[in-house]
Amino acid sequence: MNNYQLIELLSRDPLFEVYKAKSLGVEGFEKTLEIKKISPELNHNSEFVAAFLDEAKTTVNLCHANIVQVFDMGYAHDSYFIATEHLSGNTLDHVLRASKERTQRIPAELGVYIISEVARGLDYAHRHRDSEMQPLNIIHRDISPSNVFLSHDGQVKVANFGIAKACSHLKGALDRATIEGGSVGAYLSPEQIQDDGLLDQRTDLFSLGVLLYEVILGHNPFRQTAGGQTAATVFDAAYVALCEMNPEVPSALTDIVVRSMNFERERRYPSAAAMHEDLAQLVEHGMGHSGASELSAFMKQFERVEAPKVS
Repeated sequence: MNNYQLIELLSRDPLFEVYKAKSLGVEGFEKTLEIKKISPELNHNSEFVAAFLDEAKTTVNLCHANIVQVFDMGYAHDSYFIATEHLSGNTLDHVLRASKERTQRIPAELGVYIISEVARGLDYAHRHRDSEMQPLNIIHRDISPSNVFLSHDGQVKVANFGIAKACSHLKGALDRATIEGGSVGAYLSPEQIQDDGLLDQRTDLFSLGVLLYEVILGHNPFRQTAGGQTAATVFDAAYVALCEMNPEVPSALTDIVVRSMNFERERRYPSAAAMHEDLAQLVEHGMGHSGASELSAFMKQFERVEAPKVS
């Protein structure tokens, strides 16, 4: 695959195959990275491929400590692919599941730190401009545990910018009712579920509020077992407040969740920067300091946990 040597298949789903790979250069130069290639079933779906490539061209220029770096985009063996940095660690989804199996939770102060770092990455992406200084109006659209990566050395990275937008071009390949009723729908904003066509960056802040709630309490406030009920729960704002679930949660943290998860987007945080500022203040003054070194120490317990098997 051009100058890349595929080493190991890491995951496969209906959309993509992800490989651990090496970038090969002169004089024996090697760099470990990941190759995400469009699945054979979708490689001939012209709308999806075009949308995927458009988003890749935009996000390849995102360079921030809290965003998984995209290095390259190419075409080989009848498939388009992107090359991204390879990190050692686990997704937040994997950590949440493993913690639940062990009947433990992520420490609250560490959870707030994780979400504050995600907010930093979103703020950068939301404000990003092109070479002519025109706003790109980037929206992630899928802020969920599977798209937040926690490295063993304490980094927090947001992955897969633009993938959700590309997926919106699929016709018949994905069942929207299944998405809305399942795990993905449990993080969507009301306007995403309603598909009103007027999304702005505040939709990511709603999803981030849901993620904050889950990190603190260990469960999603909206997820329902019956298909379709998740969306209804989001629209009804039918969730129990953090402070009611755990009286030890600071009122300031409850307020952050309430504001970010407001049904009316005009009443949410105006920006990821504003949300990050409140979270950072909470970490610094309200819940005790927590940072990369504490996250690295916490992640040591997951170093030998097997990653989900490739299906």
